[in-house]
Amino acid sequence: MRKLALLFFVALSANTTHVVHAQEKEKETVAIYPFTSARGYWDYALEVGNAVEAGVLRSNRFIVVERNRFASIDEEERFKEVNTSEIVEQASKFGATTIVTGHVVGVSQGDLVDSQGKLTGNEYVEISLSFKILDVQTSQIMKSELLRGRGEGSTKAAALQKAYQVIDRLGRAQIGDYLPQHFDFMDIVETDTRKEVEYLKRFKVWGGSADGLQKDDVIDVQLITKVTNPRNGQTIEEKQLLGQAKVDEVNGESTSTCTLINHRKTGEKILGLIKSNPESVRMEYKGNWHERRSIWDMLP
Repeated sequence: MRKLALLFFVALSANTTHVVHAQEKEKETVAIYPFTSARGYWDYALEVGNAVEAGVLRSNRFIVVERNRFASIDEEERFKEVNTSEIVEQASKFGATTIVTGHVVGVSQGDLVDSQGKLTGNEYVEISLSFKILDVQTSQIMKSELLRGRGEGSTKAAALQKAYQVIDRLGRAQIGDYLPQHFDFMDIVETDTRKEVEYLKRFKVWGGSADGLQKDDVIDVQLITKVTNPRNGQTIEEKQLLGQAKVDEVNGESTSTCTLINHRKTGEKILGLIKSNPESVRMEYKGNWHERRSIWDMLP
């Protein structure tokens, strides 16, 4: 794997399983190219670009090539979507492997009314953004999404600020989905027993503040298996979602404590795998998206 070089020494006991772990992490280098806009929305493009760039920097997940490192774009270029081949060439000079671009395609705003059509005294602003993620090596567009950031407030400025915050969150979620981080199981913190069945409830992972983890983030717990393609002999990874966990506490730069969501539905199998084959269990984290709802919350 390009992000992690892992070495495990596994010590198992009757009541607990602990993985002594050494790892070196390589942060992905992401280039944030100056955002553009349709005519009339240039100021919005500047602020949306600021919001996305600040959010990626704040996440502490990547080495970020900031927009001011790129050559200035002229007035005509401000109002059209970027030329992929040109920006890939620029980004490669900075060592970037991924480029993020944005193009504001529209902005709507106005007074809010209630269900009876009466003015509420508040305003709304909604920004529509064409958001793309490109792979530098192949020049391919890997993700292309239309993001909408909507904000409401007592003034236009307040509503606009909230709209930028939504774009910030959605942009980080898209980047995190494309460039997920992988962490490994560290130790069992707490189990639960019911009718002689033992379930994993709380555990620690090798991931912390230096990786951008925050309290209440949700991580996927996956089963990793390796299979060989009979046609070319290549070994590939397959992953299966076992459950999800919420980060309760970030213990430091490299470790965090998590609670397994709906542990009585998922905890027995995960605990068994951890005790028998801990290196097959991996945590996947897709970024600081606190509003992300766990699918396991919907189970009865």
